[in-house]
Amino acid sequence: MSRTDAKPLTLCVMKKTIYYILFSILTHLRSEGQTETLDTASIITQRFWDRHIMRPFGYEDICTNLKLPPFDRSLDSLSIRLWTGSMIGSRISTLTKLNSTWQTHMYRYNSKMESTELDCKPKLSPEKLIENLGILGYKDLPTQLDIQGFNDDVYDGTLYTLEIIWVGSYKILQYHSPQAFSDKYNLIFSKILDLLNDYFSEKTI
Repeated sequence: MSRTDAKPLTLCVMKKTIYYILFSILTHLRSEGQTETLDTASIITQRFWDRHIMRPFGYEDICTNLKLPPFDRSLDSLSIRLWTGSMIGSRISTLTKLNSTWQTHMYRYNSKMESTELDCKPKLSPEKLIENLGILGYKDLPTQLDIQGFNDDVYDGTLYTLEIIWVGSYKILQYHSPQAFSDKYNLIFSKILDLLNDYFSEKTI
C-alpha cells in the first residue's frame, strides 16, 4: 500500500478513535480508581480484534455480567451478537442455539454497566433469519474500514458490531452509520441491519 493509499485509512482510524474518546467522556465512563477486567470470553476473542475494529463500549464487563459464553466454544448452530452504540445509549442483542433450543435476548445498558433486559418479539423465525443472512453473503462481507477507498466522514451516528459464529468459524463486522454511505458493502450491511432489527424487534405495549 502506498503512502497516498494509506492516508484515508489512517484518517478513518483517527476519526473513529476521536469518536470513542468523545463517547467515553459524554457517557461518563466509570469512576476513578475502577479498573477494567478481562473475562474469559474477551481473552479468547482478543485475537480477532485489530486496528480496524474497536471493542464495543463495555464489552468485557457486559460479557462477564451477562455470563455470555466464550465464542470459541463449539455451539451446535450459528449464534449471533449485535452490539449497538451511540451517544444516547448502548444495546446488545443475542441469538444462540443451545441443546436444540433457540435463545433470544436483548439488553440495554448504561455507562455504569447496569443492564435491563428488553422484551423481544421477533418478526421472523431464527431459521429464516439465518437463511436470509446467508443470501446477503455475510461470510464474504468485509468490515467497514477494510473497504478499499472508504472514508468515514460521519462524526457521531451509531456504531454496529456484529459477531457471528458457526461451526468452526468466527466472523466479526463493524460498521459506523452504514446508512450514510452508498457503496455496495455499506448497502449490504444496512440490509443485514434491517433483517436483524426485524428479528430483534422490541415488544411494545
